Amino acid sequence: MENPKYHLFKDTELLIWAQLADHISTRIEQCEFSFGDSLPSKKMLASEYAVSPTTVRRAIADLLRRNVVTRTPGGRLFPVITGEAESMKLTRRWWRKLAWQIHDNPDAMDSLELYSPRAWVHGFRADVRRKAMAEEHQAGATA
Repeated sequence: MENPKYHLFKDTELLIWAQLADHISTRIEQCEFSFGDSLPSKKMLASEYAVSPTTVRRAIADLLRRNVVTRTPGGRLFPVITGEAESMKLTRRWWRKLAWQIHDNPDAMDSLELYSPRAWVHGFRADVRRKAMAEEHQAGATA
């Protein structure tokens, strides 16, 4: 767990399992896992993200609940490829586009978050934080 492949923000108010679920969902949307490919094992995911197995289990439970992945009788996880998942992906993309347009307006964001899936909100907050940290890092590197 010393050199994780992916980094999550553990020092923020964002829930680690929600960040992990959102990142895995994004990896699925970006076709990192093709039809028929299984996701990495829980142990591998814990290692890739430097998180506990409990965190991975909570993230997977969220992905199963949202119908992003399905579990075989043997316990392997596969991305769900259905019309419903495709429609959810389009809805989520629309939501994220809108969130980026209004994220500087706290009242508008509060209203949007009130009626949005929790994992979407946490994932978006993580993206905003990631972007801010990358900009800080770039500013520090050029100074």
